[in-house]
Amino acid sequence: MRGALAIIGAGRVGRALGRRLHELDWKIGAVITRSEASARRAVRFIGAGKARATLSREVLASRLILISTPDDAIVKIAEELARIGAEELRGKVVLHTSGALNSGALKAVRDCGACVASMHPLQSFSGVAIPPLEGKVFAIEGDPVAIRLARQIVRALGGQPVQIAGGSKVLYHAAAAFAALFATAALAQSYPDRPVHLLVPFPPGGGANFVARVLAQLLSVRLGQSVVVENRPGNNGNVAGELVARAAPDGYTILVNSTSYVVVASTYAKLPYDPYEDMVGIALLAHFPFVVATSRTYKNLADLVAAGRLQPSPLTSASLGIGSSGHLAIERLLHAAKFQATVVPFRGAPEAVAELAAGRLDMYVGVLPNVLELAKAGEINLVGVMSPKRSALIPDVPTTIEAGYPDSDYNFWMGSYLPAKTPRPIVERLNAEVAKALQDEGLKTKIRQLAGEVETMSVDQFNTFIVKERAINAEIVKLIGYQPR
Repeated sequence: MRGALAIIGAGRVGRALGRRLHELDWKIGAVITRSEASARRAVRFIGAGKARATLSREVLASRLILISTPDDAIVKIAEELARIGAEELRGKVVLHTSGALNSGALKAVRDCGACVASMHPLQSFSGVAIPPLEGKVFAIEGDPVAIRLARQIVRALGGQPVQIAGGSKVLYHAAAAFAALFATAALAQSYPDRPVHLLVPFPPGGGANFVARVLAQLLSVRLGQSVVVENRPGNNGNVAGELVARAAPDGYTILVNSTSYVVVASTYAKLPYDPYEDMVGIALLAHFPFVVATSRTYKNLADLVAAGRLQPSPLTSASLGIGSSGHLAIERLLHAAKFQATVVPFRGAPEAVAELAAGRLDMYVGVLPNVLELAKAGEINLVGVMSPKRSALIPDVPTTIEAGYPDSDYNFWMGSYLPAKTPRPIVERLNAEVAKALQDEGLKTKIRQLAGEVETMSVDQFNTFIVKERAINAEIVKLIGYQPR
């Protein structure tokens, strides 16, 4: 049994879909029509266990509801759905009609938050080649508005809509395709049923690791399952990245990573995985501004730049790894402000900042928590923030753009990821749960203490954001002439 399903409507379309789902070993929860008699006939026809003449919360408890009914009953059923509770149905119901939807029906459907697929017109045809069904759902040609809605719901659930001429002879094939779609949706409804593993490419301790652990605690509550954090540092995040990329695409192995996720694609000649083909983004978590810290020799960014332009030997700048996001941020600043510095790699921020305070380094670029306490003690100076706006924790420190150096900003952020073939409903579920977790005041306070700022995005928005960030970092790599290793 794949999962409970309520089929509403016992017309020709409903019977074809119901029969096919029954053959695929679904448990048919209920058949609902405008009359008890037609419901009983449908039960006998497709082998459903129960018959209902009206909607009920018992039916709404099903993992998915398919509505198949002649268009003259759509408005009535949609109104009843809205009366029972639109929020319970939003994103869960597919209204699948054998006729064109008029404007009144569409309004009623939208008011109850349902999604629509249309199978209009139903006409005989011959000689139409049916494309392979795997991974596809057919939005059969008909009402333009309904087709647009059908495409939206198909894509939202991870399918690929294919528009073909419709007719009664393709009902059985369409039913098989919809059944595959429903199987994926039902999987998301039951997810998760065992512990989820969240891999972090940072060592224990540190702000980013703490944020990941608080997020895991909140997700554990929201998902009703343990979310186990595993620290897998090494190779600029590639150790954890490869483990997630190679994991089963079932939603049980999640990666939380920083901007390094997009940086490594340009700074490594060969990776054991492809960040863009082997993984998909779930959600953006937060932005964390990089700051420019200097030894006490330099009072402001202009002093540092002037020294870098005039001194016979370059300044020295600490980096937490050649080819890292911190390294690219330094190079972006050097190029924008037109001065030079020799980049010195360090194993970690504490060592680099200690050298800066001792006066053996000229500058360091990194996240604010790494340098804030020493700056408050007067042992180092903070001369610029590499973000579009100032940090609330150091409001008197200007951005590097305010200081007069265009294109000197650098975006450092954290995001979450899954293996690429994870069913879209699971990705969407996790995106929604992460967005809710990010509204927790405790987590928001911790992120603010790290000078960060929460930002939520949809799945599509985040993956578009990843593409843009990849291009920006690739351009920096090209600009500085860095040779991938």
